[in-house]
Amino acid sequence: MSDSNLASLAYSGETTFGTPPTDGYKLLRMTGESIITEKEAITSDEIRSDRQIPDLAKVHNQASGSMDFELSVLQFDDLLQYAMQADYDTLDFTGAIAVVASSSTITGAAGDFSTVKVGSGIKVSGLADALNNGVKRVVAVSGDGSELTCVAGQFNSDESDTATIKVKSIRNGVTRKSMTIEKKIVDNTGGEFYQQFSGMVADTLSLNIESKAIITGSLSFLGLTGVKANTSIDSNGYANAPVGDILNGTSNMGTLAVDDAASTERFKTLTLEIANNLRGKDALSYEGNFDVGMGRCEITGSLNAYFKNNDFLTKVDDHDDISIDFTVTDSAGRTISVYLPRIKFPSGSASIEGIDSDVMVNTDIQAILDPVTGTQIVFDIFE
Repeated sequence: MSDSNLASLAYSGETTFGTPPTDGYKLLRMTGESIITEKEAITSDEIRSDRQIPDLAKVHNQASGSMDFELSVLQFDDLLQYAMQADYDTLDFTGAIAVVASSSTITGAAGDFSTVKVGSGIKVSGLADALNNGVKRVVAVSGDGSELTCVAGQFNSDESDTATIKVKSIRNGVTRKSMTIEKKIVDNTGGEFYQQFSGMVADTLSLNIESKAIITGSLSFLGLTGVKANTSIDSNGYANAPVGDILNGTSNMGTLAVDDAASTERFKTLTLEIANNLRGKDALSYEGNFDVGMGRCEITGSLNAYFKNNDFLTKVDDHDDISIDFTVTDSAGRTISVYLPRIKFPSGSASIEGIDSDVMVNTDIQAILDPVTGTQIVFDIFE
């Protein structure tokens, strides 16, 4: 017999798609998982005079499933590249800059900020005016890379000083990234049993943010196939999972900005789902998938707000575009910033659910391509 508290999941990024690495596996923090070798079988249609079924044929064996988690910054940082199918854009700059509060600009030398993209977040530190430091959102980059324009009102005063500006930003991309996942189950006598799943590509990332609750999520995968073993694929042992607080929707949640300004609405819940719409590719003589195809990136979710007046519902009914920007930060100051530059509301309504209850506005949201930033969603990680 075995217990769930003795089980674990570990992963390692694949250099060659479908080829399991032999080392570099890192443990995953999770609350549960359903990663399996998903077998398909077909019943024979042969007609028999005795009404018996002559055979049940095994026809497919693909790797799939999901892991559930409670949100923490460093693990999310590790896994985000797989969900977004992209690499991080980074900057670690320290040098002389000039801040002009009225124009919300930072100016350095030519080329200092040429790698920064419109829509990315930056973290400024080292300035004398503490209100000039912190996370800002870039709305324009000069042609020579010397100047960043941020959202209006994000600087408090003019200042010229030496400062540090950091960027670690990622947006939905087109670079397929895969991993091998190893599941370890330990029985009550200490026996170890392994299941190894190769060519695992992230299909759907979900986040559920609610007041007075831990932020939870799930990451689902589609891969090639799985095998069972009595020894680990990594003879060097697993690296520990990243440490850090488990985040919640109250004490870790920053103000939610709508259209680049702190919203006057009071939101109860926010959900997000990023779907890569993967498909397994099967072929003659292959028991599992021989490849995994990528579909379009769909980003959907929901917003649940307390009814205040008709303003929010009018945006829904008028099919307006809005942007959403929010952060979650742990006790060590590590931050996840989420920016959806252009969303629409497929549906929404105010509901009166019964006596002694609040009137709530329940909306569905969908991110669409923003022509200014060239993306549907931006995540920034600041450590």
